Amino acid sequence: MGSPVLASPQQAELFRNVSIAYIWDDHDFGGNGSDERAKSEKAARQTYLDYVPHYPMVFDGEGPISQSFSVGRVKFVLTDLRSHRRPSGDPDTARKSMLGREQKEWLKRELLEANGKYPLIVWVSPVPWIGKKGANVYGDVRSDEFGYFH
Repeated sequence: MGSPVLASPQQAELFRNVSIAYIWDDHDFGGNGSDERAKSEKAARQTYLDYVPHYPMVFDGEGPISQSFSVGRVKFVLTDLRSHRRPSGDPDTARKSMLGREQKEWLKRELLEANGKYPLIVWVSPVPWIGKKGANVYGDVRSDEFGYFH
């Protein structure tokens, strides 16, 4: 069975006509909610580097899939909030992070260096911060629906 998103005529039209910067997420290397414990992350990361068009990676080796670039007067910063994420069941302490120490420091530097240089800074995150915890504000939006959802 193919992906309903990829079979959608609207998605096909989008992919043919709009530039896309792909964001690495949990389903690229594991199941839903995967974190730093996933065993397949290293092989999946290499596959991403070999086959997915991307801007230069910030971290080598087994580091997060992070990248930044500018288009005109807009700075884009893409972060990996999964492969170095602490397990969600860990206690909420200062050590618990979605970014990991190295990527968190890099993100702060990127934002500080872009401040005042770019009128618009866009942080692209695979994890949305919307609505209340445990609630999906979009409900069951099907892949063959398109447009603005209220």
